[in-house]
Amino acid sequence: MPKAFAGADAHQLDAISDFEVTVESQVKAEQEITQHIQQGVGAEHLSSSTRQYLCWLLMVLALVANYLALQNGARSELGFIVPKVLPTMTASSYEKVVRAAMCDAAIPLEEFARHRTVKGVGGHLRTEPSMKSQVVVVSLQDMALLRVLDDSNRDWLYVSVLYESGVEGWVSRKYTNRLDR
Repeated sequence: MPKAFAGADAHQLDAISDFEVTVESQVKAEQEITQHIQQGVGAEHLSSSTRQYLCWLLMVLALVANYLALQNGARSELGFIVPKVLPTMTASSYEKVVRAAMCDAAIPLEEFARHRTVKGVGGHLRTEPSMKSQVVVVSLQDMALLRVLDDSNRDWLYVSVLYESGVEGWVSRKYTNRLDR
């Protein structure tokens, strides 16, 4: 069990792990938390479902932090041990090789090619690959993540906006950035 939960009893951990997060419950909880922060009211006045959501969110964050710490620890240990086995490599150069290999294993290179981010503000999705075509009613925020569905046009990409269900359209390549590792 992660150290972050050492003080929690089994009943509390079971209640948190059984908590089902839906978009509606998440939005409601975030609105309540925001309202309490703006009013200067403490967390003890939150509803039980919002407190449960907050505990669930903190548990997820703690698990992610522990996972990242383990990954970093493994990378550091490999960087320390391998120069003894391969004396021609320095610890620093081997850590770079291990870091690159861990990144390659986690996210395949093809996945980066299928995604772009919006560059700046003012970019619009369009119904056709033309500046004269109709604008799709959606606000593209700076750094919004786009999934490339068709890149056969030299100047335009047919994309879907991630986290915006069903929103697709054409965007000029000049308003996007490639994702790099």
